[in-house]
Amino acid sequence: MKRIDIFERTRAGFDRERGRPQKAFTAGLIQLLAEKLGGKIVTEGSSKIVKVQHNINKGYTHGKIPLEGIYTISEPPLKVLFPGFDKMMRHELIQNLLFFDIETTGLSGGAGTNFFLIGMLKVEKEKLVLTQYFLANLSSEPLFLKHVGDHFKPNAVLVSYNGKSFDMNVIKSRFILNGMRLGENPCSENIHLESAQSVHIDLLYPSRRLWRGMFEDFSLGTVEKQACGVRRKKDIPGYRIPEVYSGYLRGITDLEELCMVFVHNKNDVLSLLALLIKQVQTVQSGMSKHSGVDSFNHLCLSDMLLRSDHINEAKRVLGFHGEDVEALKRLGAFSKREGSFDEALGYFRRIAERTKELELYVFSCTEIAKIYEHKLYDLTAALTYTQKAEERLRRSGYLYPEKRYLLNGEIKAVEKRRNRLLQKLQEKRMRGVSQ
Repeated sequence: MKRIDIFERTRAGFDRERGRPQKAFTAGLIQLLAEKLGGKIVTEGSSKIVKVQHNINKGYTHGKIPLEGIYTISEPPLKVLFPGFDKMMRHELIQNLLFFDIETTGLSGGAGTNFFLIGMLKVEKEKLVLTQYFLANLSSEPLFLKHVGDHFKPNAVLVSYNGKSFDMNVIKSRFILNGMRLGENPCSENIHLESAQSVHIDLLYPSRRLWRGMFEDFSLGTVEKQACGVRRKKDIPGYRIPEVYSGYLRGITDLEELCMVFVHNKNDVLSLLALLIKQVQTVQSGMSKHSGVDSFNHLCLSDMLLRSDHINEAKRVLGFHGEDVEALKRLGAFSKREGSFDEALGYFRRIAERTKELELYVFSCTEIAKIYEHKLYDLTAALTYTQKAEERLRRSGYLYPEKRYLLNGEIKAVEKRRNRLLQKLQEKRMRGVSQ
């Protein structure tokens, strides 16, 4: 008997009613679990794991998201969502996608954290195949890792939620602690996790950008509910899952509760698929002429579009939110950079007319003055807006004496600009007289 098996049996709970130790998990319980889930037991020697496979019709809708949308995703929105995506992309994108999520014995992510359940979804031509592997006992971990690793092909495009920071680190740690070197695993020739990790789409980061300030937090549960309309009727809280597995190892977990962990994991993986589709649709909406019909953070999306060289699309997104002062600031900057100075002046004037904030008013007047001075060579107009900014700053200093010391630097900068413009105007007049 392996030492780890002896350890597992000594960890059995205590049956207070019968006054004796509770029996640890048995082969019968594992068989019942497999039958209830419609799975099968995979054995190798004394090692046992449970494999459950779900064939999901591609027409299935998760929340409000039809999952068949995955078949029509294209590269342009993916390049916006994931900078550098075109450099790490390989052929046959859809077939190479591997959505995965793990359930662990703890949330710390340290070397002592095991993962005992993993759900992995592949997109096939006519269906979605979701496979779950369950670690029936701790001594079976090498067999468990062997089957898990077979899914991480060198050309896989991994898709997770916070997987770069948590899931992949736990998976790699377990391979290392079991003496199974990544990419050189004696149990499987197909495991190349290190190379696969370089093509890893983590949906957490674009979620934070697309919906910044719109959700109370960015846990998967919140995002799937708010963005994808997912409502889980019967679900086990994530924080309870380590407790359920610990109870299973000691033989004191209810079978129904353990099955709920599988359902929870399955829904997590389906939510990854739905969320990727939703993110792509949101970017496509922003890039189209109808970008006002969807809900997203227009400032963050415009930044994402700008970084991926979709300048016109970024301007279009901001244009749909022309009442927003921050949007006007960015539109003014775009127009100024492109040499459309009259257009830029219009945006900055709208800010000056609408804002009640001192900082924004001074900013807009200063930008207008710069354009008139350096681009349109209208020194009189530049002086007018410089004096407006100076007047507003001095008035604020009188109204709020406690803030006067904070305004001194800005007042000096405006005075310097005003004096320079006056000098330029004087020199211009002198040249006109001498001629």
